[in-house]
Amino acid sequence: MYSKSGRVVKGRNVLDRMAENDLVAWNSMVSGYAQLGFAREALGLVEEMKINGENPNLLTWNALIAGFA
Repeated sequence: MYSKSGRVVKGRNVLDRMAENDLVAWNSMVSGYAQLGFAREALGLVEEMKINGENPNLLTWNALIAGFA
């Protein structure tokens, strides 16, 4: 919701405050960054995602590719 309205900082705050982040939450944030032109931030979030034990999937990579395209 926040990403679609261009408010990725608020979206990131929600992600950071969540007790447990799942793949859907991570992918939503990665996609939001990528769609708004923050490709480097999206890539950094994927790295953080992996550090936190969540493996990127096809949707994650598609969002990144779209962001760098």
